[in-house]
Amino acid sequence: MRILKGYSKEVRKELKNIKGYTYPLALLTDEDFEDTCPNLNYLIRNIDVENDDKQTLQDIADYINDKADFDEQLYYVRFASDPDFSYLNRGIKDDHLFISNKGNWSGYQTKFTMDEIEDLGDKYVPFAIPVSEVNE
Repeated sequence: MRILKGYSKEVRKELKNIKGYTYPLALLTDEDFEDTCPNLNYLIRNIDVENDDKQTLQDIADYINDKADFDEQLYYVRFASDPDFSYLNRGIKDDHLFISNKGNWSGYQTKFTMDEIEDLGDKYVPFAIPVSEVNE
């Protein structure tokens, strides 16, 4: 898997938000998409076609298709030592937060970067545990 570097926090967040959706990549340049992901839209619209800057588009396609990822430490947000039903989960489409297990279910996020945890609220930071420290 390729590691992507050099993308802003905002672009990384927008890419993560669209990862679960199934629509043609050509829609990323659509005007409606500008409201949903303004930073990613700006990046795509400013690709230097004359200098054959296709790497950005390749990075986006590879990320969406799980062939590339960002090199970031991932955390669970765990509220109790109980291995079941003590982990923060987030619905990808509606940002709904709830407590459940750490299972990797389609449409739900259980692993977060520290930036994502801080965006949810500073009250969650003390409960962040590196994924590598939790027995799978």
